[in-house]
Formats: sequence, structure tokens, C-alpha cells
Amino acid sequence: AASDALKPFMQLSSPWRLGLLFLIAGAACQSLFARRGALGTLKDRSLRLLLPLLFGMAIIVTPQAYFEVLTKVPAQLPGDGGYLDFWNAYLHSGKYCRGDDCMIVPTWNHLWFLPYLWLYAVLGAGIAAAARWKPRALNLPAWAWLLVPAVPLALMRVFIKPWFPIEHDFVQIGR
Repeated sequence: AASDALKPFMQLSSPWRLGLLFLIAGAACQSLFARRGALGTLKDRSLRLLLPLLFGMAIIVTPQAYFEVLTKVPAQLPGDGGYLDFWNAYLHSGKYCRGDDCMIVPTWNHLWFLPYLWLYAVLGAGIAAAARWKPRALNLPAWAWLLVPAVPLALMRVFIKPWFPIEHDFVQIGR
């Protein structure tokens, strides 16, 4: 199958694919902050990340959630079990469980990175605005700035990750 043929290439890019996404997003935010300041950055990132997230959760992710409920716990589907009844219930929030495996709706599923990008942009703009931090003031060579985010990430991987497993839960950390 085509997916089996692509699997080695996906595994090759797996260690750096998301890191590259966040690096590019961070570079774009830094450039945006330099041009528009903290409030301009917050407005731009909110429009470009939160609006697509809300649209995606309401329109794009809903069929995925519907088919997941349909295949795992069809008895929990509202109304006659049709998509429109589910969509109405989905938009009004709910919980669909099979044992301990629960899906809380609405959900962002594969759009999980958008709220993280938004939060990092807000934190970065806030920190930069509060400190009036300008990278040129530290006189580091350009390549050294690549190490600035890498060092804390490496330290977290060594000292924190072994005790706190990945949960992919933006809202309820450490439940």
C-alpha cells in the first residue's frame, strides 16, 4: 500500500517535523513582534490561529469525531444516530466514553498544535514586551540563537520528561 511505502520517510522526518513547524512559527512571531509590537502580535496570532481553530473544531473535526463515536460507542449517539443530531450535540459539548476511554466534545483532535502556537506566541510577546528584549543587544552570533530554545528543551527532556509522561492535554495537565 502507498502508506507502507511512505512510512520510512515519515519516520525519518518525525524527530524534527514538529520542531521545524514551531521554529518557523517562532521566527514569524519574532518578525511580527518587531513590526507590530505585543498587541499587534496578539491580534494577528489570534485571528490567524484561533479563528481557524474554531472553524476547524466546528466544521472539519466534527466528522472525525462522529465516525469515532459511531465505531466505538454507537449506542451513545444522540437522536436517531445521524450526523446532524451528533453535530448539534457536539457543538453543545458532551462526553462519549467506552470504559475509561472518553472523548470530550467539541475537540480539536489533529488541530492540537494551533492552541499551543497561540499560547507560545502570547507568552513570547508578553515576555518580550515586559523585558523590552532585543536579541542584538546580547551580541550573539546568529547561529547561537538556534541554541537558545534548544537548551531548555534538552534540559526538560532529561530532567522532566521521565517523570511527566506526554498526555497531549492542553487543558487538564497532569490529570
